[in-house]
Amino acid sequence: NCGQGIIPYLLEAFGGEAIFHANQEDGDWVESGTTLGKIQGSRTVILAAERSVLNFFQRLSGVATLTKRFSDLIAGGKVRLLDTRKTTPGLRALEKYAVANGGGWNHRFGLFDRILIKDNHLAASNASVDIADS
Repeated sequence: NCGQGIIPYLLEAFGGEAIFHANQEDGDWVESGTTLGKIQGSRTVILAAERSVLNFFQRLSGVATLTKRFSDLIAGGKVRLLDTRKTTPGLRALEKYAVANGGGWNHRFGLFDRILIKDNHLAASNASVDIADS
């Protein structure tokens, strides 16, 4: 279960005349068929926001669920399940949040927060660049 925190923002983006009441917390493990919450308010807003709410909620819950399955497999060991920067465009913060909710660890958010030297970096360091006056 992940993504409930974004629902009020989505409802606001679609007119704001609806309120989400959560029955669970992000990161709670829930069984199939569990009612996760209730949206009350303007039918127009609810119908307009419905698909976006479901898409975000399903995507983030799916990432959290799959992460939990793998995290459970390695539980008790000396390794951690890390995520990647290679996320869906525009959804990095949300997908990394979902990984953390599923028991994974956020490795890097961007190129700025940890060093990683790859073979192409090493190859580029040996290249020379000529700069000429024009």
